[in-house]
Amino acid sequence: MEIEIGVVGVLLVCLAGFLALRWEGQRRPRPMAVWMESVFLDNPLRRAVFPPSLVTRAWMPPPGARVGELGAGTGMVTALLARAVGPSGSVWAIDRQRGAVARARRRMAAWPACTVVVADARHLPWPDGQLDAVVTVAMLGEVPEPDRPTVLAECRRVLKPDGRLVLGEYGPDPHYLTPGALAYLVSEAGFQVVHHRRGWWQHALVAVVDGSNGP
Repeated sequence: MEIEIGVVGVLLVCLAGFLALRWEGQRRPRPMAVWMESVFLDNPLRRAVFPPSLVTRAWMPPPGARVGELGAGTGMVTALLARAVGPSGSVWAIDRQRGAVARARRRMAAWPACTVVVADARHLPWPDGQLDAVVTVAMLGEVPEPDRPTVLAECRRVLKPDGRLVLGEYGPDPHYLTPGALAYLVSEAGFQVVHHRRGWWQHALVAVVDGSNGP
C-alpha cells in the first residue's frame, strides 16, 4: 500500500510539474533551455514514444532537395533530413541558442551538406524562393503569438513556388499547438494544408502556398 501511494504521489508531482510548465509556456513563449532539451527531449524514451520521424513520415524530402529547418535544437530532426536529401541535397538548420547550435554541429559533423547556424526565425538568412521545403518541429509555439505570422511569412518568402511547409507538434511540449490552432495559423499566412498526419498527442501538417500545385 505504501508503495502504491508513493507511485501515485510521484505521478501527481510529475503531472503538476507538467501543468506548471504548460501554463508558463503559454504565458511566456520562449525556447526551451538546451539542458532541458537534452534531458527531456533528446533521450531514448522520448524518441521511442514521440519519434522525431513524425515529420518525415508526413513528408519525406526527396534526394537532392534543399531544406531549411527552423529551431533545430540539438539536431534530432536535422539528422533525418540530411539522410533523406543525401549528398546531392542540402540542409540549412537554424536555432536562436548558441548552445543548441554547438551540439547540433557536433551531431552533424559527418554530414558536409548540412549547415547549422545561429539565426532568428523572424529573419531567415536565405534568399527569396530558394528552398524546396521549410521544416520545423515544436518551435512555432515558442515564438510570441504576435510574431508567429512574421515567421510564417518568412517561410513563404524563402520557399520555391511549389515548396512545402512541414510543421510538427508533440504534446509533452509546454508550447504545444493543437491541430486546429496550427492549421489556422498556416491558413491565415496564405498556405493551404494538403496533408495532416495525426497520432497520439502529436501531429504534423504539410502545406503549400495557397494557389500553388497540390501534393
